[in-house]
This record gives sequence, C-alpha cells and structure tokens, in this order.
Amino acid sequence: MKAVGRFNLISKYVKTKGWLGKQPMYQNHPEYTSEGLCAGEALHLWDHLSYRNDNIEMTQTFIAFVKDDDFKLILEKGIQTLVEQARVLEKELIHFKVPLPNRPPNVMPPSAHTEFMDDDNIFRWIFQGIQGALLMHAQSLIECTHNDRIRDIFKDLLFSELEMLALIIKYGKMKGWLNPPLHYGILRK
Repeated sequence: MKAVGRFNLISKYVKTKGWLGKQPMYQNHPEYTSEGLCAGEALHLWDHLSYRNDNIEMTQTFIAFVKDDDFKLILEKGIQTLVEQARVLEKELIHFKVPLPNRPPNVMPPSAHTEFMDDDNIFRWIFQGIQGALLMHAQSLIECTHNDRIRDIFKDLLFSELEMLALIIKYGKMKGWLNPPLHYGILRK
C-alpha cells in the first residue's frame, strides 16, 4: 500500500513537471466536464467492467454447483462486491461516453447436479480469478497516468482485491483446498 501511495505521488509529480509524453485522448469527450480521459484509461475502464461482468456470471454459475454452505455465502458476498465495483466502472464509462460492454444475464442459473464439480476445484478457479484481477488492477494503476481520479479507482480495486485474496487464502487453508506449496530444499530419497 505504501508503494502504491509513493507511485501515485510520483505520477502526480511527473505529470506536474510536464515529463510525461502526450497521450492520445479519448475523442468522445463530454462537453459538460473539463476532466480528460486518455484512450488507454478508457480501454482499462472498459476492460475492467467487461472482466467484472464475466466474473459475476461465472461466480453465479459456480454457486449452482457449490455444496458447502459457508463457501456459498462467501461467493454470494463476492458477487455483491463485484456488482458494486461494476456499477462504479459503468458510471465512469457513462460519464465519459464510452460504450458499455455487454452485461451478464440478471438471472441465476438453475441448480445443477453438484457431483459434476467439487468445491475445492471451484475454490481454486475463484482463487486464480482473484490473482488475475490483481494483475489487471496493478497494470491499470501503472498505465493510467493522465487522470488521477481514474487511477484512484484502480488503486481502490487493487486494495479491495488484496483484502479478498487474504481472506480467501485463510479460508482455503482452513478447508485444505489450496494446492500444497512447493518446498525448497534438497530432495531426500
């Protein structure tokens, strides 16, 4: 968190000094605001909303297969967070007149035969999705240097995702669902 804070300060400083190259601006700029958005920031906002929509739909599908009630509650709480984040991103895209990606259907899939998937496998898919989202948030944070407010959105998404990762790791350890870590050292016969 401290490193991200330092990066944010450096970004603002470099921008203030005029040391950043001119970035291609998003051309559909609304007249009612002087706030600019570069094309890369528009793409990151769109990409994040698209990714969030996919995560919402996938998590809804996973819930249909989950057997463990506690895990189901965690996934339902995760969907609430994803929906809130999607709303923030959608609001920004609308503000800057960026076309919206398709939304997931607003219906839960019917209950499925739960023997087709195991909870530990679903857990690892969710775990990998969180790791992928972390990379995506970090990359967007680094690349969004024009609009400080948009960079702050990606910072908030990154920190939220880190909190979720910490919780999901604890839960996975408790359940024994994390793959065993590789041990460093000499193998013994």
